[in-house]
Amino acid sequence: MKKLFLLIMLCAYFYADAQYITTHAKNEFSKQTDGIYYYLPRNVLRIDIMVEQIDYHKGPLAEYAEQMLGVYDYIRTDGVSYSIKDIKISTIAQPDPDLCFQVYVEDKNREVFPLNFNFTPDGVISSFGYKNDMIPVDVGLKEKEEHPKEKRPHEKDIFPKKDEEVSFIKILMNPDNEDENSGISQLTLEEQAVVAVDNINRIQQAYYDLVTGYQEVNYGNTMKFMVQKTLELKNEYECLFTGKTSRKIIKETIYITPEPGQETVNVARFSSSDGLLPVNAKKGEIMKMQFKNENNFKDVNYLTDEAIKTSNFNNKLLYRIPRNTTVDILLDNEVLASKQVKISQFGVILSCVMNKMKIKFDSNTGQIISISRE
Repeated sequence: MKKLFLLIMLCAYFYADAQYITTHAKNEFSKQTDGIYYYLPRNVLRIDIMVEQIDYHKGPLAEYAEQMLGVYDYIRTDGVSYSIKDIKISTIAQPDPDLCFQVYVEDKNREVFPLNFNFTPDGVISSFGYKNDMIPVDVGLKEKEEHPKEKRPHEKDIFPKKDEEVSFIKILMNPDNEDENSGISQLTLEEQAVVAVDNINRIQQAYYDLVTGYQEVNYGNTMKFMVQKTLELKNEYECLFTGKTSRKIIKETIYITPEPGQETVNVARFSSSDGLLPVNAKKGEIMKMQFKNENNFKDVNYLTDEAIKTSNFNNKLLYRIPRNTTVDILLDNEVLASKQVKISQFGVILSCVMNKMKIKFDSNTGQIISISRE
């Protein structure tokens, strides 16, 4: 009789202690239709690639650069080139669509065992066991820079926003011709080149007179300004032969969602003549992302995928431990950028006791960051 009493008390203890039930949202064995749903997060990698575009503009007198100016380093044809200046790697958290869980309490126990959850706006769990007026200030308040689902998989921003207008100084008349109506239309290219070289020599002499004090005029604080403008005018005439370049920075943003077990993923293609291109383009070299995992969790008794999707967890919440991962961006086997980040979906899933517990989660990784008993 005494043993029977102890057995009944033991069963009652376990029954009383198993009031919360957590199950996968797609669990076919669960017949519960109501309850609280929460997500565990996954991490999306945001790759910001800064590409410099240089446009080359041939000067109108380029064919006379060597003959009249003695210059051999000049732009011979119009063209464009691209180069990668910088790559930044960051992570963004979003709900993992494959890891949605339902937590419910039997009807007769709902008043005794309330469901005190807090979530991010996306439904990712941030805490359990805290009443609304007792939520820690650092739970659920972390602002995301942006959400990848609000963005296209591939974005582009250009700085400056407007294309720089490239123009060349015009030779309006030959200073040795006294006819005021003599304009550029009456000068051949060779004659324009002669005038340009003459102007360069005159400006060079004016510059020499300024810096040596030959004119014996005290220009005071304006001397620096006059020297600068003189050199700028000389450069404008020289550009008639050597040509001009214009530069702008193109910011390309690509979002990659790593899949569990992945070691590499193609990001884009890059060509110095065409810039950053889609992965399926036929030009350029493949730019790829490589993952190097730092820990293997061999000593952690984590849950299997089958157990996660088919089991009922009594008085337990499921959480993630992310994997520390080094992310390398490579182009033609050269590492262009490297950063160590935490990737949730490369990690493992475990369970923790929730009854009479106060638990805080990192909403970016799904990891427990604080746990205490009520």
